[in-house]
Amino acid sequence: MSDYNKATDFAAKDALSSGDPDKIIKGTPIDDEYNAIATAIASKADKAGPTFTGTATFANLDVTVTADFGGATIADLGTVATVDLNGGTIDGTTIGATTPAAGAFTTVDGIVGSVTPAAINATTVGASGTITGNLFSGSGASLTAVDAATLDSIDSSQFLRSDTADTMTAGSLTMNDSVAVKFGTGGAESEIRSDASNTIWDMFSGGVQFYNSATQRIAIGSGGNLNLVTGELQIAGTAQTTGFKLFRTLTQAVYDGLTPDADTIYFING
Repeated sequence: MSDYNKATDFAAKDALSSGDPDKIIKGTPIDDEYNAIATAIASKADKAGPTFTGTATFANLDVTVTADFGGATIADLGTVATVDLNGGTIDGTTIGATTPAAGAFTTVDGIVGSVTPAAINATTVGASGTITGNLFSGSGASLTAVDAATLDSIDSSQFLRSDTADTMTAGSLTMNDSVAVKFGTGGAESEIRSDASNTIWDMFSGGVQFYNSATQRIAIGSGGNLNLVTGELQIAGTAQTTGFKLFRTLTQAVYDGLTPDADTIYFING
């Protein structure tokens, strides 16, 4: 672009005396001025729809309508230090592909395909705002402070909690064969499981104590001893043991060589 610089000072001729040859205005100087003006105008951008063929430098560029870069990419535009976008769309390109930075969004919507670290190059997705989409996939191992109202269309209140007291309000909790319910930290004390035929209560350490209204009634020691702590042992039918006999009457106990009292039940080997 060239600027117009006036070559002839026509106003200065007014001060010249009559008859001074320089006071005469000739066609050549006028023609030169108009040619200089025409050259300067031809190299300037038009206000309406200008086309730039070289490098255009703007101190401040305020686009109030539409900026058409004619298919040029952001890379073709060079380095843009600061851009303030207050509307419109950014289509078909990755934000932060070369130099990732933080981004703050109120809504990220209409994502097609998968979202990966290569697709969103940023260190932080802000805690505020909403990210919506049809499908999110991945391990989610680095997700923190996630608060979802539903999981697979099931409300979060319908799940049993593992870190606080909770109540199962409907249905039955079924444990398949060989799947155990373990007790004690790390399941170190005992477990209950099914072997497809029987229900097994397996004690690893300590014993089992049965309470009624906060009163201990029966205890099974770690060695297998059954202890009736309080109350009575009542047998309506027949008690059978392997290698031992249970005597209910005093006569039978004496017959076997014991000296019992009336309130004692004896397990006698044999």
